[in-house]
Amino acid sequence: MIDLNSKIMSTVKDFETNQFPTWCPGCGDFGIWTALKNAFV
Repeated sequence: MIDLNSKIMSTVKDFETNQFPTWCPGCGDFGIWTALKNAFV
């Protein structure tokens, strides 16, 4: 049986991957991606 009351805490590391985005270095997408990862935690 699955306990629906247990809470699993995420960390920023859970949202990291071995794939590197192909955005340009000065692009604001890196900041947006970092903000999203932090918001998920």
